[in-house]
Amino acid sequence: MNEHENAPCPCESGKRYIDCCLKLHLAKSRENHARAANEEAQRILRDKNFDSLEALNNFMRVYWDRRNAEPNPDFLGLSSDQIRRLIDFPFQSTDDLVRLNDSFGQNDMAGIPVVDNAVRFLRAMAEVEPLKATAAGNLARDFAKRLFDDIEQSDWKKYINFRSETDSMTVHSLRLILTMGGWLKKEKGWFRLTRKGRKSVEAGFSAADYLDLFRTFTQKFNWGFQDGYPGLEIIQRAFLFSLLLVHKKGGEFLENYRLGPYFVRAFPLALAESERFPCDPYERISRCFSLRFLERFCAYFGLIETKSLGEGPLDRRFFFKASGLLDKLLTWKI
Repeated sequence: MNEHENAPCPCESGKRYIDCCLKLHLAKSRENHARAANEEAQRILRDKNFDSLEALNNFMRVYWDRRNAEPNPDFLGLSSDQIRRLIDFPFQSTDDLVRLNDSFGQNDMAGIPVVDNAVRFLRAMAEVEPLKATAAGNLARDFAKRLFDDIEQSDWKKYINFRSETDSMTVHSLRLILTMGGWLKKEKGWFRLTRKGRKSVEAGFSAADYLDLFRTFTQKFNWGFQDGYPGLEIIQRAFLFSLLLVHKKGGEFLENYRLGPYFVRAFPLALAESERFPCDPYERISRCFSLRFLERFCAYFGLIETKSLGEGPLDRRFFFKASGLLDKLLTWKI
């Protein structure tokens, strides 16, 4: 039996998730939602009469607006409208829910992997720029190998026969993120630092730089690019909801699989997407959520503290809890 099967149910029944609400969430994932909405509309209109189509439309608009504003236990008490805004408009129309802060300094960022890696990359580039790109558009092999030796921390490192930038997802992804975020540019086959990149090298990485990295990673970079799990884009799109999960549930150390049931409860349609592939759909989501969200986002950005439980590179078990930086970075108003 794997650890994902032992996760307690978020309904707080005291039972394991697989023995309690998972079947309900599987059923929800297979529902015809258009049909369900049509049946609900027919039910509430059954004994009502309207003088005009406009009156009917106004009634239905008010009804759905009110329903979408109701707190939903599946969303930790948030409403459907609030969840939609967290997913579709993070930090654009969510000021009433969460605020992104810059009230932290370089001491708060000490030892954060993404910051350390970005600083090492930019300093190394400052020493050699302009750097000619390869025919494939990647970093020159010797420079990429230098970064690989310096920043790659994967348990698989000793097994990698390094030949090019793309042999290290850490190096390759970092180059893409720094380019998307405006620290690095490639023009006419040459890599150079931008003015922003040079400023970060000279003055040190600031809170503003960290926030730019955060926005770039969550809203521009494709998380699925780094792993073999197809689809499940909702894991990235719902990063703010998942950070709320960590904020509410991660006050003490938890096993990494413990948030999976809460995520599936909120987004059961992910189960239907996972059913298209071999293996148990819930286990697939739980493992993908742990890898993409907890490991490669939260731990990489210093938003959680971790304690490894794994024995070797194939064992990805660990404990985690919310870090002090997470509380400084986000102020929740809910």
